[in-house]
Amino acid sequence: PPASKGKGSQLRIVLRTPPPGSREDDAPSALDAHSLDGPAGRLAIVLSRLRPQKIVFFEPRVAWVREVEVYAAREHRRCPLTPEAPPITVYFMVYKDSVEEQRYLTSLRREKEAFEHLIKLRSSVVIRQMEPVLPKQLLGPLESNSRVVQEPCVLVDVREFRSELPALLHRKGMKVVPLTLSIGDYILAPHICVERKSVSDLISSLNSGRLYQQCTAMARYYLNPVLLVEFSMPAHAVSSGGDRFASSTGAFALFTGRNAVLAPGSQLDLGPRHLMSKLVLLTIHFPNLRILWSVTPYCTAELFTELKMGRAEPSLDKLPQDGENLGEDNVEAVDMLLKMPGISWRNYRRVISQVNSLSKLAECSLERLTEILDNRECARRLHDFLHFEWTPTVVADTGGPNPAQAAPGAPTTKRPRLDLAKRVRTARAARPPRRH
Repeated sequence: PPASKGKGSQLRIVLRTPPPGSREDDAPSALDAHSLDGPAGRLAIVLSRLRPQKIVFFEPRVAWVREVEVYAAREHRRCPLTPEAPPITVYFMVYKDSVEEQRYLTSLRREKEAFEHLIKLRSSVVIRQMEPVLPKQLLGPLESNSRVVQEPCVLVDVREFRSELPALLHRKGMKVVPLTLSIGDYILAPHICVERKSVSDLISSLNSGRLYQQCTAMARYYLNPVLLVEFSMPAHAVSSGGDRFASSTGAFALFTGRNAVLAPGSQLDLGPRHLMSKLVLLTIHFPNLRILWSVTPYCTAELFTELKMGRAEPSLDKLPQDGENLGEDNVEAVDMLLKMPGISWRNYRRVISQVNSLSKLAECSLERLTEILDNRECARRLHDFLHFEWTPTVVADTGGPNPAQAAPGAPTTKRPRLDLAKRVRTARAARPPRRH
């Protein structure tokens, strides 16, 4: 029982425990309602309530020692050690080489062996990692007027089945449809076309110009053309220690030979024939082109899964073919048509099917353009662009000869750009000469 606290004396609290040997450490105690093992007298609750600085165990147990360690760590975190708050001291009142001491040491040895066995088992056991398979309704669009959800599918070129990527896409729950594609290697959505290249294929395609032709075809038929580059990194680059890329040039620092970005002992010098220079020119010519980098086919399958989430499925009926309704003579005309206001990849085929040439398109009225495009706003923008009246700027004659005049009495007309350049030259000529 707790003793009385007199003047100049410290508070002493003695907590009763079951007699030694009356039960095991992990057995519930029913001998004493006020025992530390009971729900009303747990050691953690007693320590947090009394907050002692010195603790004496007449019968040491491993579970009690661990609770005291947790209490000491919590107190140290709450208020660091100060001269006024000394560390918590624990005493064991047992005889040397006694039964109580051996029981405590045996419990410590069992605890240590259990942790060693757990660490060894964790390092050698095979844990099956379940790959999360996304629900099919998340991969494709959910139609409100239909209860049947369309199975996600990917159109794959038959030549790509020599790689393991189509099999990985099938394991992801996608329907792989083999086709002979003339444009791209993978069709993920009606507006997403992927051209897959390895590093060696990328270098050879850039040098031969084939990649430029492939990107031209993808950009003509798809809104989001994608260039996928798969490369295998060396073992030292994917290790856990250190940076992956020692150079600031990124993954291209892994390549050696004539395609090396940074040769040993030399400065960074990217010439016009360099691999990165050609990639930069490719992105400049095709602003909508997206370049994806993947280390392994497994990463590529994850990228395709994320790209297909919430997007429509590709259709075989609307699959474009290289050269369909687009001969060698009208490639530039179609590219020019796509640059006009109101014309996009969604409606340019309607114009091609109903108008033979750009001159015939310029002669169409607003009602005819609305009928062709099936959109009055797009027809208005195109009509305003084709029938915009440009008034040339008349520049006053300054007295000098003008070689652009058709006749001596004709007014001098120049474009605003030339007019601005003339003003700049006139302003420079008006400066006073420098004095030496």
